[in-house]
Amino acid sequence: MQKPHHLLPRFFVEGDFSNNTHVTLMTQHHQLVHVRRLGVGDGLVVFNAEAGAWRAEMTGISKKSVQVRCVQQVQAPAPMPDVWLYFAPIKSGRLENIIEKATELGVGELCPIITQHTQVQKINMARLQSICIEAAEQCERLTIPRLHAPQTLKEMLAAHAPDRVMLFCAEAGEVMPIHQALASAPPPHTAWSKVAILTGPEGGFSAEELALVRQHASALAVGLGPLILRADTAALAALACWQSWHGNWAAATAPRPPYQHAGG
Repeated sequence: MQKPHHLLPRFFVEGDFSNNTHVTLMTQHHQLVHVRRLGVGDGLVVFNAEAGAWRAEMTGISKKSVQVRCVQQVQAPAPMPDVWLYFAPIKSGRLENIIEKATELGVGELCPIITQHTQVQKINMARLQSICIEAAEQCERLTIPRLHAPQTLKEMLAAHAPDRVMLFCAEAGEVMPIHQALASAPPPHTAWSKVAILTGPEGGFSAEELALVRQHASALAVGLGPLILRADTAALAALACWQSWHGNWAAATAPRPPYQHAGG
């Protein structure tokens, strides 16, 4: 019996797919052959933003590559919510957690921001990019978040488009509870189709930085509740709140068939 496509391993592959398209996988060879121990005739899913997701079957295995054939489109291309995350880099394990979970939460662009209190200055961009891809493969999204090179807070504020609402997760001062901001969207913050979320470093923003952000035309200071949240928790909490009000969580989705264990 053929497995449902959502139980098959998924792999991000660049290129255009259609029925009977043959695709050669190289970077996935070890995962397919040695980790998952799949062979000729076994199924998988290949995907990207332009082609959608396709059920495929393995047709050949060589020393360094695997050949697959696309047999059925199982997910058509669809736009993701246009939400960005500006975040200060933190220690490696927790930074990787931000990247992984933000990808699962549907973020479109990931923008590391260097602040006065940022403790981590060097970032392994290749490692973070691979985490983006792995997380997208696991959570069934079609797109891979765009990962930007680090920039300073001042550089980000200067380049930030005025039509993109910036939800600034402020630790102090006058703020609007995030649920209230998302529910009311007070003028001039009425265009919620393009949003950026800004969270600070482990040591918080400096007084100078807080003033700079608050002066930005598109910034809206919001609060995340009475508890002190760690930097990674704040970023993910804000993303989840936005998704529930204005992202694709708010849209009706078709229920997935219940998981059926192979044993019965």
